[in-house]
Amino acid sequence: MSDIKCSLFGHRNVVITEELKEKVKAIIEDLIVNQNGLTFLFGSRSDFDYLCHLVVTELKEKYPNIIRKSYTTWN
Repeated sequence: MSDIKCSLFGHRNVVITEELKEKVKAIIEDLIVNQNGLTFLFGSRSDFDYLCHLVVTELKEKYPNIIRKSYTTWN
């Protein structure tokens, strides 16, 4: 199975709670373990982008082969 690219772009304003963080972590870990998600693409302009990048960075300790890519410019 080839790896998949996962785009994690979201809403500008999100209240980041521990419950939300755990839900996002469970979904992302499922993508890594069960769907061969190895590359994660992020925006840089929202609370959701920040949360997802934080979670993937934490999971990178457990799954060092994952790749993080951030998009930081506006067109």
